[in-house]
Amino acid sequence: MGTSPTGGAPPAMGALAPAPSTGERRGGRPNRFNNRPYKKKVATKKFEGRCEELKDHVYDMTKPKETANDFTTTTTEIAECIGRKYKLRNYTKRSIEKMTNITPPRLAPPQADEEGNIDETDKEIWRQEVAAFVKDKKILETNSQNAHSLICGQCSEEIRAKLLSMPDHDNISTSGDPFRLLKNIKTIMFQFQTTKYMPQAIHECKRRIYTHKQDQDTSVADCFRTFKNNVEVVEHNGGTFGLEEGLVESNLKSNGLTFTTATSAQLSATQASAKEQTLACAFLMGADRSRYARLIEDLENSFTQGADKYPKTLVDAYKLLANWKQHEAKPAPTQQHTPGATNELAFANIGEDEDGVVLANIGSRGGNEHPDIQCYRCQRFGHYASDCTNDRIDRAPRW
Repeated sequence: MGTSPTGGAPPAMGALAPAPSTGERRGGRPNRFNNRPYKKKVATKKFEGRCEELKDHVYDMTKPKETANDFTTTTTEIAECIGRKYKLRNYTKRSIEKMTNITPPRLAPPQADEEGNIDETDKEIWRQEVAAFVKDKKILETNSQNAHSLICGQCSEEIRAKLLSMPDHDNISTSGDPFRLLKNIKTIMFQFQTTKYMPQAIHECKRRIYTHKQDQDTSVADCFRTFKNNVEVVEHNGGTFGLEEGLVESNLKSNGLTFTTATSAQLSATQASAKEQTLACAFLMGADRSRYARLIEDLENSFTQGADKYPKTLVDAYKLLANWKQHEAKPAPTQQHTPGATNELAFANIGEDEDGVVLANIGSRGGNEHPDIQCYRCQRFGHYASDCTNDRIDRAPRW
């Protein structure tokens, strides 16, 4: 009897062969795959804010291209939450939206008459109003402190780390100023590309505007909000719109001015007008062509004929898209001719719009609304027997 390769007795007849050792295949060949440790993919948990009502609205930078929209959306939701829960909610809500402290105006003291006397009733009313003013001021200060904590709770760890590097962070934390905190968060989320070469950063910001296209499922309001956010990113990083010399010169010329004859105020107003025209045009060109192709074509054709109907401001462009109505004509159904049968097809228009576009069509009874259906009353294709108005024709027997 022979011996096993390891020097022991050979396995008995019918006994199972020993299992290969770890890292080896049957036959002694090493299995390089078994030596690799298995690594289970762990899904990264999405950051959620500390406020249960706002947990899905946070300041985060996981999607760099969406940081501007995320900042605006989160800030709006925080302001709405404050407007529902806080005392004197309107002042704090508006302060969050404007990122500046908005307080009630100071009360002017009562006026004396011609003889220098002040009515005692007016004095007492003024004292009571001043007391209420001081009380409201304390409430608003408490609101600001609470808003600061609320905003901090919606910041991800990455945002918090960047806030710590801000030079005025300690002062903001000590004072509990939510408005300066929001400005710092905005700077972080709008300047995520500051490590890049400055001309490249501005170029990419502008490119995002010019390549932005409205999807078929995107409303005009959502598209407008995204567009404004992208514009704000450009301006926040030092870019400008509509200040091209040729465009400004054209606007000056339309008002009978030149760069040399225009005053500083006139030049500033013209530059602002040129900026609005540029933004309005960019917003229109990014509109969904399936809905607004005819509108853009009409504007181009009107300008070719000497009538400038382009909107002059970004708000006007938004209103034009939001109120534009376009009716699509429905294509006529395809007729299928069956040998030995005569297809009858008649359509009646419900109506037409002011441009002559058919709003809807209805097939007549006994027509060709259903090309694949054979009527068992007249034996023709195109309709059901319940809709048939033709003479009855009996089907020939098959036998």
